[in-house]
Amino acid sequence: MTTKRLAEISTFYNAGGGEVKVDTYTLGSTLNIQNEPVLQLDSITRTGYDAAGGSIATPPVTFTYSHVVDNRVYGYETDHGVFPPMKFARMSNIRTETGADIAIDYTNHVDTDQPACTATNVPTDLPNNKRLCYPVRRTLPYNEGTSLDFFHKYVVKQVRVQDTTSGSPTQITDYSYKNAAWHYDDNELVKPADRTYGQFRGFATVETRAGNTGHTPPDSGGAGADKRTYTKSLFFQGMHEDPLPDNVKRDVKVKNSLNEEVHDLDQYAGAAFETQTFNGDGGALLSKTITNPITIASNVTRTRTGLPDLVATITATERTRQFTERRTPPGVTEPTPPLVATTVARYDSTGRVIAETSSATGLPDQCATTEYATHPTITNQVKQTVASTGACPASGEPQTSITAATRTSTTAPPPSVRSPAPPTSPASTPPPLPTPTVSPCTRPPGPQPSTPPGAPCP
Repeated sequence: MTTKRLAEISTFYNAGGGEVKVDTYTLGSTLNIQNEPVLQLDSITRTGYDAAGGSIATPPVTFTYSHVVDNRVYGYETDHGVFPPMKFARMSNIRTETGADIAIDYTNHVDTDQPACTATNVPTDLPNNKRLCYPVRRTLPYNEGTSLDFFHKYVVKQVRVQDTTSGSPTQITDYSYKNAAWHYDDNELVKPADRTYGQFRGFATVETRAGNTGHTPPDSGGAGADKRTYTKSLFFQGMHEDPLPDNVKRDVKVKNSLNEEVHDLDQYAGAAFETQTFNGDGGALLSKTITNPITIASNVTRTRTGLPDLVATITATERTRQFTERRTPPGVTEPTPPLVATTVARYDSTGRVIAETSSATGLPDQCATTEYATHPTITNQVKQTVASTGACPASGEPQTSITAATRTSTTAPPPSVRSPAPPTSPASTPPPLPTPTVSPCTRPPGPQPSTPPGAPCP
């Protein structure tokens, strides 16, 4: 919680002669007290600067909030009093700096068999909740203990983009969703007794339809109204090993259209597993892309009381396959298999690509390997790339049939722009040796014997 607000963001560059301002983004905001008090962003104004300090500002991007909806399932918790629905205004319109008008519509139910939640109709099987409302155990006003309450979840249903400076038709994009997932709360700040299945993990399937069927181009030649494009995406939700009652954990796999299954690991949550593109809404499949993730390393683990260990992982894409459907010739009974382009990557322990094999239907495999500079302050600078025909060999095996190679020499950055050296632990630093001192000889008066420099006094 803070009493400060972010009012401005500035960017600079430094070519060695000091910082020079590039851009400033001014954030205009107001405190909306019409419903629940909230600080809302009203505008963003970008100002660009030249090297001499001159500036010019673009028209602001402005935001409007007119979708006022209940956040809380009003009337559900009445045992401890009647509490407000917690109405908040959601962003409904964006006006861009170039004059485009973007309108946004929301929904809190996505399936006909999963209606919006009401005071008398909320999920009862919380671990398997598919609806757009979720439980929260919270302390209600004037109460000491926590009570179970429910809150709505809203998602974007439609986006409309209108060019306000000409007669262009409105661009309409509709979104539909299936199979919402709610993960057990793994927030350490929530007391164990108050944790429940309230952590939203998105949808397994998202369908996107774009096109304005209410617009007929004047030069359509009788073709009728605009058609809609259609894509369907399958996502990981990170639900594998989610805790269930009675100390049981989920065993969850995600299956693609090829019936291939991959465990729905927590670190893959939000990543697309498959995206299909169709020949318009209701048309045949044109192409699809299947992306297989991989966990390269789990570098740091921290034990948490009452929760699974917190693990820092490095993930990347192991294999990408692009399938392009082909039409089966007339009279042929067997369907023509699709064209397939595949990329398989191999990484080092830090997540850098070191080998990549590309293959495609009817073409020879191609291999590209990469070596990196080993300087401690230069970690991602490429040192050498080698291209060859055939699949990449296993680690440690020589690359053959080389077709091209490039080697790059890298100079370490000057000290002024290098990363600072890590501090040295005092415990590992030996104490400094005493500086030797030489005291002058005290001699009796009279002739003295010759003494070489540094020799002891006679």
